Amino acid sequence: MVASLWTIRQAARRPGVPISALERAAQQYGYIIQFGSAKRLRPDELQELVEQCRVRPKVPVSISSPGPAVPRSGSSETAPARSRPALATAAKLKRLSRLTLVRPRSCLAADEMTVAHALTLYGEEHGPTVADPQRIGYAIEALMTFWGDLRVAAIRGETCRTYARQRGRAPGTIRRELGMLQAALNHCVREDHLLSAPKVTLPEKPRARERWLTQEEAYWLLRAARNLHRDGRHLAWFIVAGLYTGTRKTALLGLRINQPGTDAGWVDTERGVLYRAGSGKRETNKRQPSVRLPRQLRALLAAGARSGRRFVVQTSEGNRVADIKKFALNNSHSIDFAAKRWGFSRHG
Repeated sequence: MVASLWTIRQAARRPGVPISALERAAQQYGYIIQFGSAKRLRPDELQELVEQCRVRPKVPVSISSPGPAVPRSGSSETAPARSRPALATAAKLKRLSRLTLVRPRSCLAADEMTVAHALTLYGEEHGPTVADPQRIGYAIEALMTFWGDLRVAAIRGETCRTYARQRGRAPGTIRRELGMLQAALNHCVREDHLLSAPKVTLPEKPRARERWLTQEEAYWLLRAARNLHRDGRHLAWFIVAGLYTGTRKTALLGLRINQPGTDAGWVDTERGVLYRAGSGKRETNKRQPSVRLPRQLRALLAAGARSGRRFVVQTSEGNRVADIKKFALNNSHSIDFAAKRWGFSRHG
């Protein structure tokens, strides 16, 4: 671990050496570590520097001025005095080789930076460059509750497992949040905010989901959705489009009918193509390729377009549905009825 650096005034206070004398000696023998106009000293080199301050400096001799003769080169009497600057330079190089690189002022050690600071830097600097910065915001909000006041040096296997227990969420959710914590630390190292990043311990990766709806289960789920009141009929459209195309929830809720856009996808009922992403949307790891519309869904959407329908999933007023999950929770009793009818749980 790199020790904290001292100012010249702090260092001079320890051995009682005048500030000017200590600074002059540190400058002469290469002990100063400088960040712009700020000058710092390493505490473990202070004793060595004080000894250099007590060495009587050699009086310069002019060739033209009278005085004692200057010994010839190679004389054993003055060899130590002449070699003193070279020895000081060698010692400086040896110290710097231990440090490898002098860290800039903003580069902190793991025990000097809080996790909250690292997460904030990641959100401010990396967040605006991603396609969905809200995901980073949600993860940071969850991580701050547990990690915020802790130092980066506190991140180890034990604390990661404690976070997983206290968070009380599915292993997949914990993996995503801790994975983002690791990404934030790595970002701080790359940007010279942090000297080194500890390894974040992730829970085991959950098994892939192997449970799929059968045709009978899908029928009863769709029937339950169609029996909801008028404001909830969009849930049926969501189920039908999802079953036919396998499109992700966010992309599905943004689909327009025969209206190309830059911020969301759309369906072309004339050509029979579903464009999952808008033309101006940047590509992410969750690729959204275009697909052919199944014949049944194409006919259903074409009929909806003729009657003035604008979105694949829309409210009774013709507006885009922002969150299907909230409505599903508010009408969970109807969905549970359909689930129990065929003996499976909607949470399973």
